[in-house]
Amino acid sequence: MAAGVAAAALALTGLLVWALWFGSLFAVQQVSVSTAKLVTRDEVLAVAKVPLNSPLIRVNTEAMAARVATIRAVDSASVQRAFPHTVEITVTERTAVYQRKIADGYQWVDSKGVIFHTVKVANPALETAQTSGVSNRLLADVGTVVEALPSRLSTQVSLVVATSPDTITLNLSGGRTMLWGSAEQSELKAQVAVALLSVEATNYDVSSPANPTSK
Repeated sequence: MAAGVAAAALALTGLLVWALWFGSLFAVQQVSVSTAKLVTRDEVLAVAKVPLNSPLIRVNTEAMAARVATIRAVDSASVQRAFPHTVEITVTERTAVYQRKIADGYQWVDSKGVIFHTVKVANPALETAQTSGVSNRLLADVGTVVEALPSRLSTQVSLVVATSPDTITLNLSGGRTMLWGSAEQSELKAQVAVALLSVEATNYDVSSPANPTSK
């Protein structure tokens, strides 16, 4: 009796393994794609290359997620198996920290210095920057500066100008300028900048936050 039960259990296990790895009972029949605003379902499916009608358990979720993550506007992606028949793809898009002004529009840039979207009209919710190039360091440094700006300062910024990683300047309302210098110590520079704005001047310099100047 016991031997018969064991044999039956072994046979059932073998049947289940075969069904999972080789049969069509648990094959991929549908794909669920969760995206945000910029990335479309069609874009995701085009690069994901989901093997429809293949056993779900044999889907390489890590490789698929890596392919989806190559889409420029995607910050990260995850892929899960949902038995019995579904592959679930979840996309997290990049978040714009500021917009870079170009000849015919604006490029959205994230905190990592990645340009991931282009629009014709400026987004009023984003700071606008003008940079002399698109090196990752320069774009990321501008993002560091923008993220450090408190509202009391950011509301006065009309343009962030970066000619190099060490020469970042804020153009302020009323024709004023503030030399920020590099992105280093941006949190401290922001605090100093707010205090320095209490002084009426045309040009401010917080590139050395321990020795700020105005004139």
